[in-house]
This record gives sequence, C-alpha cells and structure tokens, in this order.
Amino acid sequence: MGQIDTRLIQTAVIGGRDSDQPVILPEQPHNLDEFLREFGRDDFWCGTLLGGCGEPLRPKRYVTKVCHFAHEADPSRGECHRVSHSAGGADHLFVKAHVARWLAGQGYAAQGELRSFGHCHGDSVVFRLRRTKTHLRFELHPEDYRSWRKAADSLGAKAGRIEWVFGRDDALARDMVARRGYALLVRCETEGNDRRVFIGTVTDGKKTPWAPLEHCRMTESGLVTPALEELRAAGAVRDDGLGREPFPSSVALPGGQVVFAVDAEAAPPSSSPLDVPGRRLVPGFVKPAGSRIVRACLSLPDTVPDPTEQYVYRLAGTVRLLVTDVVEGSGSSWAVRADALVPLNGLDAERTGLWRPSVALDEKYVPAARAFTACERPPFTEPASSGPKAGETAPGKAAAEAKKTHQAYGHRATRAPAAPPPAVKRPAAKRPAAGERAPSGSDLSQAHQRRAEMREMLEEGARTRARTRGARVERLTQAIQQGEALLRRYEGVSSQERALRVWLGESDRVLDLLDRLIGRPATVTPAKTQHRTVAPEPKPAKALEPKPVEKKDPNLRKIRRLLGELDRTHEHRPTQDLLRLLDEIGKHRDQLARPLPAAETKLAERWRSRLEDRRSAERSAQAAAALRNQSAGTGHTAEPPQDDRLPAERIHKLAPTVRDILEELARADGTPLSWGDLRLRAGGQLPSLHPDDQVALLVAADRGTPADEPLLSTLVDHSVVAPHRLYRLVRLGLGREPVPDAELETHRAMEALRLRQLRRYRR
Repeated sequence: MGQIDTRLIQTAVIGGRDSDQPVILPEQPHNLDEFLREFGRDDFWCGTLLGGCGEPLRPKRYVTKVCHFAHEADPSRGECHRVSHSAGGADHLFVKAHVARWLAGQGYAAQGELRSFGHCHGDSVVFRLRRTKTHLRFELHPEDYRSWRKAADSLGAKAGRIEWVFGRDDALARDMVARRGYALLVRCETEGNDRRVFIGTVTDGKKTPWAPLEHCRMTESGLVTPALEELRAAGAVRDDGLGREPFPSSVALPGGQVVFAVDAEAAPPSSSPLDVPGRRLVPGFVKPAGSRIVRACLSLPDTVPDPTEQYVYRLAGTVRLLVTDVVEGSGSSWAVRADALVPLNGLDAERTGLWRPSVALDEKYVPAARAFTACERPPFTEPASSGPKAGETAPGKAAAEAKKTHQAYGHRATRAPAAPPPAVKRPAAKRPAAGERAPSGSDLSQAHQRRAEMREMLEEGARTRARTRGARVERLTQAIQQGEALLRRYEGVSSQERALRVWLGESDRVLDLLDRLIGRPATVTPAKTQHRTVAPEPKPAKALEPKPVEKKDPNLRKIRRLLGELDRTHEHRPTQDLLRLLDEIGKHRDQLARPLPAAETKLAERWRSRLEDRRSAERSAQAAAALRNQSAGTGHTAEPPQDDRLPAERIHKLAPTVRDILEELARADGTPLSWGDLRLRAGGQLPSLHPDDQVALLVAADRGTPADEPLLSTLVDHSVVAPHRLYRLVRLGLGREPVPDAELETHRAMEALRLRQLRRYRR
C-alpha cells in the first residue's frame, strides 16, 4: 500500500454535530467491515469540536487505497475549514473521555472542559478535582511562554494547586523541570478504533519513560507515574511545583578563556537560587577573555578542592553561565559554573590583572622609590618603634618572600642579589606621568625580550613575504605593519606600567599571528658572551634594559632544523615518518639546559595535534574501506577489533540508526547534538565508542549523502577542547575537500543551515 494521504478524513464524532465522542475509521477494508457492524453507516459527523463544519460524513471503503470518511456530495453544502483530518486531530476528545473514566475509577467525579488558544477547540483539557482543590490541566497545544506564565500565575492564585501535563517537550515543560525536577507529558497511540493515552516523565539528561494512563495514580499531591515514584523515593524531585524558584538555567561559555580569583574577604552566600545539591558557591572575581573583571560567584562541584587566594585559576571542563529568574525586581542573579580549576603560573596570573607578586624578581632592576601623593600610600608600612629600619627587611623574611615568588613564576633559578648600582646621572629618560607607576624590572626585562623577538619575526616575515603569493601576502603585510607600529610605540610606553602591560598583550597577539603566517619558527639570535672569572662591574646606564644572555644549545638548533623539515616535507611524507620526527624533537627537548622557547613550543604542539588528527582520519578511512568491502560482498573479512574498538560489521549495522536520528533532527530544525545526546536519542542502541570508531560510524552514516549536499554529521558536535574535530575527520574519510582550520567553524555553521533548509521540505 502507498503512503497515507493525510488529506483524507480519518476521525469523526457520533451522536450529533456537537458531540464529544470521537471514532477512528480503520484504514484497511477488512477492519472497516467490523467497524460498520458495530457503529452502522449513518451516525458520523464532521464535529464542531473537531474544528469541522458539522455536516454528516460517510465511510468510504477502498481496496487499493486507505478507507476514509467523506462529506456527502451536496452542492448546497458550504466549504469545510477543518484543519486536522488525522487520528491525532481528535486527541483532545480522546484525552477528555479516557481521563474522565480514569478519574472516576479512583473516586474523582470530574468532567473535562475544553479550552481554545486559537489553534483548535481542544488546545487544553481541564479537570477540576473539588475534593483535593486541584486542577488537572492537559496543555496539548500550549501558548507562548510569556502568556503561559501569566495564565499559570493567575490560575495558581485563584484555583490553588495545578497539575500540568504538556503535549510536547518544549520550553514550558523545561521550565517545569527546572522548578520541580520533572515534568509530565501526554501522547496518544491508535489501538483499533480508539486512541490510548500514555503519560511520560521528563527529567534532565535522561530518556523519557512512558506509561499507560491506567498504570498511573491520582493522589492529593498530583498525578503520579511509576517513574515518578522512583524519583521521589530517590529524593531527586520537588513536589511543590510552581511554588518554588526554578533551578538555574545555563548558557555555554568558551572553555579555557575565563579566569577566576578568590575574594578572601567575602563570605559565601547563605541562601541563593544558584546553590544546587552537589555543588557550592565560591565568591570571587571573574574575568572572561576580552572583558573587564567583575565580582561574581563560581559554582564548583563538592569534589573539587577549595581554591585559595594564592593563585589565579583558569576554568576548565564544561564552563557555563548560570542565570535565574528576576527576584523581587532586583534583576537576574547569575554565576559561572565550572567542573575543574587549573592554577596559572606567575607570569600568566600577573597578566590577568588579578595577582601581583609581593617582591620583585630581579632586584637589580627595581626602579628607585618615588614620592607618594596625598592620595597614595606605600603598600607596606613598618612600625617605627620596632623591627629593622625603613628600607630594610629581615633577612629570613626576604629569603622566604623571594623563594615564594620564584616558585610562583616557575622555571627560574634563584640568584644572589646583585650589588646596587652606583648613583650616577642617568641619560635623559621619560618619567612616569603623574598618577602612573613605573614598570617593574620583570616587566621591563620581558618587554625587552619581546621587542627583540618582534624585530627577528618581522625580518623573517619580510623574507617569507618575498617568496609568497596569493591572499597570504596581504595578511602577512598587515601583520608586519602591526608589528612595526608596536615597535614604534615601545619608547612611549616603556616608562609606564599600565601602558607597557597593554603593549605586552598586543605584542603577544601580533607575534602569534606572525608565527601562524610564517609557518616556521623565528627566534632571537642569542648574544655572544665572554667567560670571565670575575664578575663585571654593573653598568647603570643599561640597568633598565638588560640584554638577555643565552648560550647556543646544539639541541635547540636540532629542534629548529627538525621543525623546518616538518614544514617542508609534510605534504609528501607518511604520517608515521612525521610522527617519528616529532618523537626525535621530544628527545632533544628533554636534553635542553633551558625550557624550549615559546615559539618552538607552540609549533611543536600544533604539529602534534595536526598529525594525530591526520592519523585518526587515515584509520577512519581504513575502517570505512572495510565497511565498503563488506557491504559489496567481496568476501574479505575485517581485521579483529583492537582493545575497545568495534568490529566493522557492528559499525555497519549501527549506521542506519544514526542516519535516521540525524535526518529527523535536520527536518525538525533541531540544534546540534553532542555525542552523549546522540547516544540518548538512540535509546541504548549506541554503545560507548572509541574516538576513531565515532568517526567511522559517522562516515558510514553519511555514505549515502549526495556529494553536492551538506553532511548530516554537521549536526554532531564533539567537545569544547577540540571543537569540529569529528566533522573535519568525517569530511576527510568521505574524500571531501578539506576546509582550512581558520574557516572550519564558519563553514560548518553554513553547512548546518543549508542542511536544515534542504531537509525541512523533504519527506
């Protein structure tokens, strides 16, 4: 039999044009004969409660197509404007009848009342239970959220307790889940000439269990399903519904870009709607990337140790912004939620503006003390009656402070304090403006090194631009111009702490941009030194601009040579050979006397990530080839699975399930799924998979997608740590043209939009 024609009328009412007793006409002719023996032929109406015209209907018997009701051929009959002709179009009448009988069986005498919100006559079905002062309300076609909230508040004030049952899992049901931990849904399924009523229990992060209405109970506290009884026994839900403030909602934040410091003087909030079981709130200061520092609370799991004021932390794991409803007109309360914390080292912590060391690292370059204005005072004061004299520090305390600071900064050896330079007349130099502090010795040392790196990188950029073609030339020219502008600004900012730190942040960004455009490392050439047995006399004129002294390390030269070889040969060498080059780089890195410079470190890590992705794509392509061979019946047998890997035939069987889920999601204009959401939608059919098997499964699911259409895999996210990794590898596995990393996010978003537009009108 062909596809059902949904324009044909399948439902009617019996007993008159305004009756509320629905019937469903069977689709098959042998079932229709039994139906007519039970109901006859002359008592079917296009009921007004179905949105119909109120005229009689006649059952039509067919063998080659679906049996259905039809209006009589009467020229004088007006046009029928009925919208829904399917069995689901009468669900409000079936719910009204079945729930009334179910309530009567439990001792509640209540008749349903139909309400309309403009969609149809049965947008809502309401039962008033006078004995328990409860309204049982089935919202089959709910209003928008704002109208529903207004109606819910009004009904709650007038009628007491309201038990809401929703027709779909939408914004209204999710609001209820946030308030009491669960929400109730209703749906109907055809059984013969009737529609059976089922009640579902929605919770966060779990598949919705459904139970027949007759397996549920109506109690003084509301409608209770078997699943709800288990949730209550576990203490996982609230029972007072709309009377409670909702659990906070959340919005995803970019991971690894938010930092936090504890506010030791603030007390944790004693009562907050953001405080949920299993977590705690820590007051402090939050700074998102590119934003100012704000006072806020951080929500952490109880299993994470308490953060201390000695560190600045980067938020890790799933980072989200928690928000709640407006409370007493004071605006929305919010906090930041994280799963873990990563302490920053001293330099990174200082750049956030949330932390400063208690003593300078390089005492040789500490600027001279200045006079304080009336609005300022020194950060440390000593009583005049005891202790060392002004300007002196107890030796034990100085050794402890220096050790603490060096440990915080890391990778620096403790040095003996240098003799103070003699007081000679310095060359003319810019003094800090009024109200500005002079930069510290560590800032000046870092800025001097950064300026040397910038000069070296600009020279390398100019050489690269001369042998480059295409759009890369324009981007490289712009980056070089930005670097030259920074060098020109150096002299103007080198005497002001705040301006120098802004300059350092901008130079970081430009150096990283140049590094990406050049494609291979460019580092500062170390200055030559002479070995002496006697320490040289200090040169005060150069005290504010110390020159870095670095001994050439043969291991560093080998690392740079290997990185250059990677860049030149990666297009035509096997992945395994390139990985061996990286392993060799790692061996030389372990033998370095000093830490590997930042430019080479970033480049090595970038190559490691690219080659791991390339190896995963090759494995996925091999798995996909095995699937093709198996489906083509070549007789080849797949290799046995390794460790936790899935065999090829198992992936081949799972692919249609994944494809059906993604096609339905595209038609419903749904948001992208995480891999965990995809497993939930599969209802237990999808096991926990190795990352390479995830790629192979999506490749198999998209095997039938035409080459000129977007992949269904655009609707599957991977993780915050490596976004779009799955999508990139699936494209490689299917032989599609690779997309540059810088354009991948935009490309994937446009492909997802185009996919929804194509699938929305395709059945």
